[in-house]
Amino acid sequence: MEGKRPKFHSYYCFICARSDLEVQNMYCFPRNKNKAQIWLDNTNMKANASALSSRSRICNLHFGPECFANSFQLNRNAIPTLAIPIILDAAACGEYNDLNNFSIILFI
Repeated sequence: MEGKRPKFHSYYCFICARSDLEVQNMYCFPRNKNKAQIWLDNTNMKANASALSSRSRICNLHFGPECFANSFQLNRNAIPTLAIPIILDAAACGEYNDLNNFSIILFI
């Protein structure tokens, strides 16, 4: 099947927008909408659980070490609690292209 490219599906963290290439693991949100809402609330997201899709993921950076059964598997009752910094390079933004070496750090 020459000429066909393999399909590549990447996921992005619903909380911090990091891709699955940038983090160690991605996890599905709980199917239970109440528990999914708790996950969103604990990560300071102002979203409703109904905004989540089957492709919505959350990265390992939002979970503390106590949330893991082993190096990659979440405990059954794990809840993300970590707000991690997102660093936006203003020089990369079109409207701020005249600013050099300027960064904004947001804690979410």
